[in-house]
Order: sequence, then structure tokens, then C-alpha cells
Amino acid sequence: MPRIYPVNKKTATVSVRSALEKQRNISNDPVSNMQATLAHSLSAFNVYMQWDTLFDEVKRILGERQAYIFALSISKGSSCVYCETVFRKRLADTGTDADHLILSDEEKDLSSFGEAVARYHGNIANHLFNSLAKKYFTEELVILTAFAGQMIAANVFNNVTETNIDDHLAEHVVPIKKVWG
Repeated sequence: MPRIYPVNKKTATVSVRSALEKQRNISNDPVSNMQATLAHSLSAFNVYMQWDTLFDEVKRILGERQAYIFALSISKGSSCVYCETVFRKRLADTGTDADHLILSDEEKDLSSFGEAVARYHGNIANHLFNSLAKKYFTEELVILTAFAGQMIAANVFNNVTETNIDDHLAEHVVPIKKVWG
């Protein structure tokens, strides 16, 4: 059960409905529970929706598959089931099974970097950063690092508000591992 429920799109103000519709048109996706929850504050909503702009840059640098793997690793590092589920679905939509990822060396480096940035709050080992610094220009490193920070912000928001998984994502929820036999 979410701590903060999404706005009711039918009873929301005109400005909120307009912002949600504009975002839906930009992303070509239905309004998510996260977006509708953020819409309680248009300033918060507008700041978080800049994520799409930065993610487009990440996809330009990495390509779609690697961008999804990078975002997934950050979400795992933040223990964000909501965002992890989003990227499990995006990978599935490309024909990739997130439970059986076969990663190239570059994807392993990106994944290790993303997960470590989230898990250790940016205090990462030099070898993680240096492995990317050998492959990417300074501007690209800035974009990847800024995106990791923005992704972590989304992860924190969803963890704090306990955002419900959207219906279209339900089949991609992270499998729960049995601890007891």
C-alpha cells in the first residue's frame, strides 16, 4: 500500500492534468504511479520529469540495451523494486531476460559502476570509475554520473512513498528469493 496515493487524474486540477498529458505524449507511455504521485507537486513533478531528457543522452552514449542495464543496476543498488521492475520490463520488451543477463565486459563495468554508485552513495573505488574513464569522454562521464544521481533520486522517492507497481509492470516484478527452505 503506498504511503502517498497518486493524484486522481479525473479530479486533478487542469494544470496537473495538462502536465501529466504532456509527459504521456513525450514518453509515449501511460502515466505511471510514480508520475501521478509526483503530480501532487508540479514543481517536484517537473524536476523529476527531466529524467527523460538525461536518459535520452544516456541511450545516445550507451545504446538502448546498455542504458537499460545501467538503470537496472542503479535501481538494484538502491533496492528500488519499482524502478528495477520498470527496467526489467524494458529489457523484456527488447527480448532480454533480466534474470539471465549475459553481459559483455563493457556492460559488466557499467553495471558494477551503477550498482556501486547507488549502494555506496557515490563513494566508489577508483577502478570502477577508471574502467569507464578509459572508454568515455569527459562529457559522457558527466552525463552517466548525473544520470546515476537522478536515477537514485527516483529510487529514493519510490522507496519512501512505497509507490505501487503499475499494472502493466506486474509480470516483471523482481522475484522474491526464498530465505527459508
